[in-house]
Amino acid sequence: LNPEALDYDTIIKDLFYRVNYPDYLMSLPMGAGKTYLMAAFIYLDLYFAQNEPDNAAFAHNFLVLIPNGLKSSIVPSLKSIANFDPSWVLPDPAASQIKALLKFDVLDVPKSNKKSNTARNPNAQKVNACLATHPFGQVFLVNAEKVILESFSENETIEGVEKPDTTNELKSLFGKIPHLSLLIDEVHHAATDDIKLRQA
Repeated sequence: LNPEALDYDTIIKDLFYRVNYPDYLMSLPMGAGKTYLMAAFIYLDLYFAQNEPDNAAFAHNFLVLIPNGLKSSIVPSLKSIANFDPSWVLPDPAASQIKALLKFDVLDVPKSNKKSNTARNPNAQKVNACLATHPFGQVFLVNAEKVILESFSENETIEGVEKPDTTNELKSLFGKIPHLSLLIDEVHHAATDDIKLRQA
């Protein structure tokens, strides 16, 4: 083996799915504060986004996905993020100012029988209303399967991965939110669907 001949840049990019955005995985023991860590990332992103609003490296809005098997985890996750003390990661008055900017919406209303009708989909209504306000500091919490896994057709595959259904209204609206950061809480519970989750 000749280590000097290896293309390390290509090897590392291949290991991490060749994504062109920050992609972190936090693996901590239960109770160590993974949700608080996500809250810290939210505050740090918003702090730097305020200083450099046109820098695409910093998120302005956030979508927190929680696996469907843990419906009861949405409220604790929301409380952990909403009650996070930003002075742990930022000095005041910046910490308090950013905390006052945060707006939380839990998207847990069952979808209506008539798909692709924003007026009948309360979750889509919330996202649509947010889009009209040029959002900054918006945090949406939703079951991962409600947005991601339901957007796949059971019969279509692309290289062994099911093809996304582009008619998923809620997912389409999320794609319109500017400077959106995607956070997945308890992702290990979605391990059997992680390929679909990443593809979507």
